[in-house]
Amino acid sequence: QRIASCLTSLDDLIGAESRKLDALKANKKGLMQQLFPREGETLPRLRFPEFKNANTWRKRTISEILTKVSIPVKVEAKATYREMGVRSHGKGVFHKDPIGGKAIGDKRVFQVVKDAVVLNIVFAWEQAVATTSEQEAGMIASHRFPMYVSQSGACDVRFIKVAFLTPQGKNLLGVASPGGAGRNRTLGQAEFERLALLVPDRSEQTRIASCLSSLDDLIAAQNDKLEALKTHKK
Repeated sequence: QRIASCLTSLDDLIGAESRKLDALKANKKGLMQQLFPREGETLPRLRFPEFKNANTWRKRTISEILTKVSIPVKVEAKATYREMGVRSHGKGVFHKDPIGGKAIGDKRVFQVVKDAVVLNIVFAWEQAVATTSEQEAGMIASHRFPMYVSQSGACDVRFIKVAFLTPQGKNLLGVASPGGAGRNRTLGQAEFERLALLVPDRSEQTRIASCLSSLDDLIAAQNDKLEALKTHKK
């Protein structure tokens, strides 16, 4: 009875924390739906008070607000490198295990820069888009992961990433990734740069991105808490 009661109370706690995680995710999803204009509209349903009377959002092509960065890396056989990848469904970047230059061989790789929008061209259609940080700076990535930085401060790259995680953004990535079967739907970079996004002024972009980023931090912390409880029970 004592053992059963102990484990049952842990199950109750895990259930409660799991519901809290689901609530945070639902809150973020609902906020995104209100912070971005709906199809056919130029203003979101919800704006932060300081932007209530700000300019309307306007369409800007990717080539107007982002610049592609492509810095080739000359691989040395005896050196060690670390590659970066991008997960689908907006789940961010991941770091691969260190690899020797000899194993990379003749593969074309490029230097990762911080504060860039990065895509996986093979899975862009399922929202394999993320932003790089100080942690990824100096890593390498293959040609499958093109990087774009803000053009003369024209945008907040975090906002651009989130914009592509909306239903409208997903549709745009699909347009730039022609093909039938998912495997063959490779993002055309020229087509990507011609895509037009509805964007507000830079300051409002940053406000939206920061709000959603803080929610992401809460969700990550809650997820860690839940996993720790599950491990504790085990």
